[in-house]
Amino acid sequence: MSLFKTKEWWRTRCGANETFDRHSLLAAPLFGKERHDILVVGSHDGYLRMYKPSSQWVDETKSPTNYKSTDLMIETRLDDCIVDLKTGRGSQDLRLAVLTASKLMVFDVALVEESNEYGLPLGDRCELKIAYEHRLSRFPASLTVGPFGGVRGRDFLCVQCLDGTLLFYEQEVFAFVQATRNRLLAEPIVYVPRYDLFVAASSSWCLECHRHVLATV
Repeated sequence: MSLFKTKEWWRTRCGANETFDRHSLLAAPLFGKERHDILVVGSHDGYLRMYKPSSQWVDETKSPTNYKSTDLMIETRLDDCIVDLKTGRGSQDLRLAVLTASKLMVFDVALVEESNEYGLPLGDRCELKIAYEHRLSRFPASLTVGPFGGVRGRDFLCVQCLDGTLLFYEQEVFAFVQATRNRLLAEPIVYVPRYDLFVAASSSWCLECHRHVLATV
């Protein structure tokens, strides 16, 4: 006996012969809660796509309306492999952070409502404008975003490199680099805002907690 019943609600294929991993998919309310979650997909081939699923369940046919061409809000290709995707608070609105093999790129995201010559809606389109970017000196493995140090109203960024080194950015400004011990490879790392802690596993099978401390001069 199953406790859950599932139904396929929406489906699409992202390109052809592209590769993805667990960091390639992100769901976030980029345009406010009233717009529901937007699906952001980044591939190792550098393609960045955003979807706003509009599928609805039809009781008469016992099936969903499924994918529509207007569900795809944007498809663009970056110059490099997309490693990770995150959202974070900028000065005002939510921004999209894209970690590639050579850069950390942060975009402002704008929503454009399109209609035809008769005023009928054609769906929403997304526009990306780069807010700032940082070139990376090491090959990245993952990206973590949060109000490090208890900062209010904005989020900072932490890039974990393949050798376990952590690069911290206070938005447009590079803050510092932190070398970690007992790391043979990059491990999953999670930021816990309530306690302002970074939780990560070491290569010696230990769970470590680290706190981000803002230095004052």
